[in-house]
Amino acid sequence: MNESCFESCRPNLGYLIGLLFPLYELVPAMRWITTHLRSLSRDLLEDVDSRIRLRLLIKTSDDDFVQEYVKPSDGWPQWTHPRNDTVYTLSLSRPTAMRDDELEACFDLVDETSGEDYRNSSLGWHPAMKRREMRSPDLRYILVKDGDGRINGFTSLMPTFENHEPVVYCYEIHLKPDLQGTGLGKRLMGYLMDVGENIASVEKAMLTCFVSNASGLKFYEKLGFDKDEYSPRERKLRGGKSGDAGLCYPKPVDGERRRRRSQVPDPSN
Repeated sequence: MNESCFESCRPNLGYLIGLLFPLYELVPAMRWITTHLRSLSRDLLEDVDSRIRLRLLIKTSDDDFVQEYVKPSDGWPQWTHPRNDTVYTLSLSRPTAMRDDELEACFDLVDETSGEDYRNSSLGWHPAMKRREMRSPDLRYILVKDGDGRINGFTSLMPTFENHEPVVYCYEIHLKPDLQGTGLGKRLMGYLMDVGENIASVEKAMLTCFVSNASGLKFYEKLGFDKDEYSPRERKLRGGKSGDAGLCYPKPVDGERRRRRSQVPDPSN
């Protein structure tokens, strides 16, 4: 290249350098964007994977759900009242497999033990809405029946997503008065925690408790539940009603217990 040609290209080189230099300064920013996009993509894929796995899990039959996720040890499917030796039978069922009279018995138990809390809250008590909620096909009920087949207690749970996190949610737990304070409630909550520990993606169990339910709050706190950051703020309305339906209480599942369980060899192999 002769000198005159070089001189003629010099302005163009300067122009190109002027264009490229700002781009060079953007390299760290581009690296940051690339790194975070990769992280976002990974989180998105994990979220999609967790949702797919939960949907497949929800389709599991009741018998397989008990064996794979409840994995009950001694005490299933019978429980003996510690004060009068009455024997009760425990069973797990989704609402689509329950009879109408069984669902109605569960509804009546909700009204008996928590109806007043609903009526005194800003939500109010709406029987038709509650019945529809209790028939959600994704729920699993653990029923407590006496020798005559009458339902004396139950808990309902659902593996789901709450605030973008996979959780096992306790929708209801209700016991007849003579079963309260017997350790049965703790056992039912233990089964719920077992479900959380046996679903790999689940990191916590959650529930909602009425602010006015002092005994319920004490019971959950003794089990290790605590108020969640997403809990509504407590407030009072006119007429003495509670302005909030309740407080969200999460509890981390026992990851160490899950790890130990995964290391136990399968006796069928």
